[in-house]
Amino acid sequence: MKCRPSVVSALILFVIAAFLHQSIGLVSAARPVLTDDPDRILWTNITKGVVSSPALSPDGLTLYISSQDRRLHAIDTLSGEEKWTNALKFPGTLSSPVLDGERIYVGGADGRLYGIIDQGDFGEIDLRSTSLSRPLSTPAIGADGTVYVGTTGRRLYSLTPEFPGFFVNWSYLAPDDVRPPVVTDDGTILIVSGGHLRGVNEDGTEASAFTPRSAIKSLPAVAEDGTIQFGANDERVYALGSGGTTNDVLWRFDTDKNVTSSGAIGADGRFYIASENSRLYCFTINGVVRWKAATKAPIRSAISIGVDGTIYAGCDDGRLYAFSPEDGTILWTVKTKTAVRTSPVLDAFGVVYFGSGKVVYAVQTEAMADDTDEPAWPMFRGNAQHTARATECRPFLIEEPHRVGDTTGAARYDATIGEPLSIAVVVRAGASVSYQWRLNGAEIDPDGNRTATNATYVIASVSAADAGDYTVHAFNDCGEVESDRIFTLNLTNAPPIITSNITNQFLLAGSPLILQIGAAGTVPLAFQWFFNSNAIPFATNTAYEIANAQPSDSGVYFVTVTNPHGTNESFHATISVFSNVLALAGKPLGAGQRHSLAVLSNQTLWAWGLNNFGQLGDANSGTTGTNLIFRSAPQLIGTNGSVTTNAVWVSESAGRVFHRPANQRHALGLGPQ
Repeated sequence: MKCRPSVVSALILFVIAAFLHQSIGLVSAARPVLTDDPDRILWTNITKGVVSSPALSPDGLTLYISSQDRRLHAIDTLSGEEKWTNALKFPGTLSSPVLDGERIYVGGADGRLYGIIDQGDFGEIDLRSTSLSRPLSTPAIGADGTVYVGTTGRRLYSLTPEFPGFFVNWSYLAPDDVRPPVVTDDGTILIVSGGHLRGVNEDGTEASAFTPRSAIKSLPAVAEDGTIQFGANDERVYALGSGGTTNDVLWRFDTDKNVTSSGAIGADGRFYIASENSRLYCFTINGVVRWKAATKAPIRSAISIGVDGTIYAGCDDGRLYAFSPEDGTILWTVKTKTAVRTSPVLDAFGVVYFGSGKVVYAVQTEAMADDTDEPAWPMFRGNAQHTARATECRPFLIEEPHRVGDTTGAARYDATIGEPLSIAVVVRAGASVSYQWRLNGAEIDPDGNRTATNATYVIASVSAADAGDYTVHAFNDCGEVESDRIFTLNLTNAPPIITSNITNQFLLAGSPLILQIGAAGTVPLAFQWFFNSNAIPFATNTAYEIANAQPSDSGVYFVTVTNPHGTNESFHATISVFSNVLALAGKPLGAGQRHSLAVLSNQTLWAWGLNNFGQLGDANSGTTGTNLIFRSAPQLIGTNGSVTTNAVWVSESAGRVFHRPANQRHALGLGPQ
């Protein structure tokens, strides 16, 4: 067992949790608002009566479930049709199936443990234990493949698969019937027997014991740090340190009714469990109730958690409930004819499977993954160790970007200047999610609008700058998702505005001239480019280009943007195109090992060559030496002695030029000339 906290530490944690319960207040569980959604049901399969929780094959294509006809059923998850049943008729009721790779383990009422291989059209029994004296519980599988199974004969068995049967490593005598065991990460086997929680070492010796005020009926869930969480018939929910004794109580919470359901732990460490008071609780790792949700009747099934963090639970009102992990909102329900006591399982395609009465159900959820993923919660208690701990927490897009308040989900909205607007996306995940909204492909700066990193982007007063196409990126430590759909905000009365402008440019002859602006406003927007105040024919796009600029193209350029609500004019940019024949000033110049400098007779400074330390002085390279940019053509650094970049220089009447860019390794040579 792991080292356990001291009594003092446990007491401190308990006091803190109790204080928080009293000080922050609980999220109220109002009367449940049910949204029965029969359209989610993909198929049903009628059996003689479901007696176990189902389990999924590793590829998610086959569902295994035990029935009152004493058979193990294999069902095609795509069609709901039987694959095989007739080959496996056992003497008595079967346990819930558990998979370890391709082998299916089930315990029978005859006291035998069976290992079964799915051969496609029949199930082949390849392992069969000797009689272990009584009907068996659902088995658990250790990390090394050891099988642990409990019996109604007060025994916990440790078995090693050994064809054609099992080798009995040891048996542990428990106080009473042994419910399905739970194997912790350190190899300790936890069992509930006679209302007590016992910990058993891998060698069969007793490691720990915990007895509450009244019997434990729920199975423990085990967190990543070894914390053990469960409910009891003393109306309490408990969290124990990994030591598993009375001295290891971290916190407890009184629900006012017995707790018989078996809880589950989310990927973010939150614990979900239901009480006989018809409430589902969400606890933080410190035992604080984050929320509680009301149901029509008590939940007595084991809790399951989807890949997107959605909480699934079967209820005695005959419904499967789906709860939001954030606030406990009932997302939807599916109504059956009898109480739902089996533990739901989930595949990688967003389908949840469960049994109720004689019927097996397949129900579609929103958390669709892809066919390369393994099932999210493939068997009873989530895995073969029964730790009931979710490990997947990546975000799933449930609703595309849409205007808040628009029930149609339209992907476009026509707004007027000054009106408020909120654009939202719905994402679910098993852990906290971060967001980044984008406008026209560019990230929106949260310094300008702090809601740019929230699930809902809020515009207090719409302006022309807000018009365009919105998308959102949602991410957390487990993964990320992009909105597939663009939400377009169009303004019905906005005059044009310039969102990105043109600037002055200096070019060598033969270089391309590219002028580009960004504009917003009510569409349609019309563009017209001008050269020296004359309209350029056919230059009516957001960009104007000259592939091979010449000195004759030097001049002043600007563009006008027009719509029915007005006209706006860009910056007037001066474009200077110089001849690519360098006429030197007649002065010796400094040059580095891999770069050169030149001064034209018109007192303009040019540089070319390696620029890894910024030695060209064009402000386009770093200073670390790692940015290995090489300028093969001369770059204009400045004109008439002006200081426009990190090239600090002056031109004097005598033609003296001072040039002081980066000078690592004395690269400038002659210095001032």
